[in-house]
Amino acid sequence: MTTDFFSDRPPDSISGDGSVLFQQAQQFDRLLRSKLSIDEVEQLKKDCHHTGKTNPFCPGISKVRSFLKIVDQKSKASRPSSPKEITPAELQFKNGQLLNSAKLRKSSIESLLKTFSSISETELVAVSQLLKKETKCPNHAVVAAAATLEDYLPDNNQQELIADLYLQGAKCARRELVDKEHYLTRAGLFLIWKKNYKKAVSFLKKVNPMDAFSGRALYWLAIAQRESGDRNASELTFTRLLARHPLAFHSLLASQPLSSDPLANWLVDRKIDKTRSTRSPSVNPFVSEAEILKRYGFDFSASIITDWVFDNFSHLEGDLRLHLASLSSPPTAIVQIPGVLISQPHLSSKAVMQWMFPRPFYEVFLRNNRGLDPYLLLAIARKESRFNPNAVSSANAQGLMQINPQTAQKMLGSDSENLFDPSLSISLAARHLNEDLSRFDNRLSHAIAAYNAGEEAVSSWVKRYPVSDPVLFIDLIPYRETRDYTTYVLGYYYWYRKLYSDHPEEVLPKNV
Repeated sequence: MTTDFFSDRPPDSISGDGSVLFQQAQQFDRLLRSKLSIDEVEQLKKDCHHTGKTNPFCPGISKVRSFLKIVDQKSKASRPSSPKEITPAELQFKNGQLLNSAKLRKSSIESLLKTFSSISETELVAVSQLLKKETKCPNHAVVAAAATLEDYLPDNNQQELIADLYLQGAKCARRELVDKEHYLTRAGLFLIWKKNYKKAVSFLKKVNPMDAFSGRALYWLAIAQRESGDRNASELTFTRLLARHPLAFHSLLASQPLSSDPLANWLVDRKIDKTRSTRSPSVNPFVSEAEILKRYGFDFSASIITDWVFDNFSHLEGDLRLHLASLSSPPTAIVQIPGVLISQPHLSSKAVMQWMFPRPFYEVFLRNNRGLDPYLLLAIARKESRFNPNAVSSANAQGLMQINPQTAQKMLGSDSENLFDPSLSISLAARHLNEDLSRFDNRLSHAIAAYNAGEEAVSSWVKRYPVSDPVLFIDLIPYRETRDYTTYVLGYYYWYRKLYSDHPEEVLPKNV
C-alpha cells in the first residue's frame, strides 16, 4: 500500500518552479516520505540550527518524529476483529409465568436475541406481554423481544405491541441517550405504520435528538402531527427540524416542498477571513508550511502537518480550522468541517461545502462507473472509506469502496486482485450496485442498503415491511448501521448533485 493515499499525482513527478522555496518544500516532503538518507536528515537539522540559513520548514523539521508517527498510522491497515461467540440467555417460562426475569435483565441483547429466536411465536408474544408489564426495568429484554417480534411481520400484526416494548426500552435507557432516541423513534414508526398517528405523536414528542445529523424523529413527528390533523404543529416541527439539523437527510426531505431554499445560506460566496491564529500563535508557522506544500502539490505532506495541528491544537478559531481543512486530505476535511459548521453555520460557503464533499480520484470514477452516476459512487466512497483507498474495516472490507475479498472473488473468479487499487475498487462497486439496482427494480435506497447489508437481508425486509412510503421503509430497516448508512449515502449524493450538477432533488425518495 502507498502512503500517498489521496493524491493522483506521484510527489516525485512534481517539477515545480525551480525556486529555493520549492526545493525546500520538496526536500521536506521527501523527509516525511522517508526518502532522505540519514546524512541528509542530519544536515537538514544542522541547517535549521544555523543562524545564517532561513528555511520555513524548520518548525516542521523539529517535529519530524511526531509527523512520522502519523505517516506510520496512515500506512497501517487495521486487522479484522474476530467475532465473539454468543451464548443464549437462559429462559425459564412455565405455565404463562416468567420465572427468571431478574436474570434476563442482566443479559446482553445479543444473547437475548439468540434466546428469543429459538422459541415459538406464541411463546414470544406471551413473554413480551409479561416483559411489558414489569415494574423493574427489563432493559435489553424488551428491546430483544421487540426486535424478534419484527421477524414475524407482517403476518403477526403486532406493530402496537412492538411499539410498546420499544417505549419500555426507552424508559429504561436513562443513561444511554442515543439508545433512548432510537427506541422512541422506532416505537413511533410502528405506530405510523398502523396509522395510529395520535399515539405516535405522544411517543415521538418524548425524543430529544442527540445527533446533529439525525432528524428522523422530528421528521416523523411532523408527519404524524399533520396526519392527525394538527397542521400548525406539523409546520412548527418541520421548522424546528430545518433549524436544528440543516444537514440531515430528513431535513433535505422536508425542504423539498418549500418555495425558498433553506440551504441557500450554506452555499454563499464567502472568503475565509482568518488564516492565522491569535488564540494560539505558535500554530502559525505550521499553517505556513502546509500552505507552501499544498501550493506546490505536495498534498500528502500538507495533510500530515494539518493532522498534527488538529491533534495538538483543539481551540483554534473556526475560520482557521476551515482553512486547515482546505489544506488537509479529504478524510480529514470530511471529519473536521462538520464540527465547525454545526456550531458556527455562518462560516459556511460553497467552497467549504465542496471541501466537505470533495472529488478525489474523480477521473478514475468517470472511467470505471459502468454507466452509473459518478456522484453516486463518490457518495458511497465518502461513507465507506472517506476516500482512503488503503482503508480496511473490522470485517476485512478493503479499499476505496470497501470491497470484501470474498465478494471480489465471487465477482472475478480470482482472489489475486489488488482491492487497494482505486480503479478496480470503483469498477467492482459499480458492478455490485448495478446488480442490486436490477434486483430491486431500480429503487436506489434498496440498492444502497443492499450494498451495506447484502441483497438477502434487503429482500427479507421488503417482505417484512410492506409499506408504500419509501422513506418509512428506509427508517424501518432493523439494522441501525444500514438504516443510517442508507440515509447518509442518499444525503451525500444529494449534496454532490447540488454542488456539482443539476437536479439534486431527483435522488431523494418521495414521501407518499
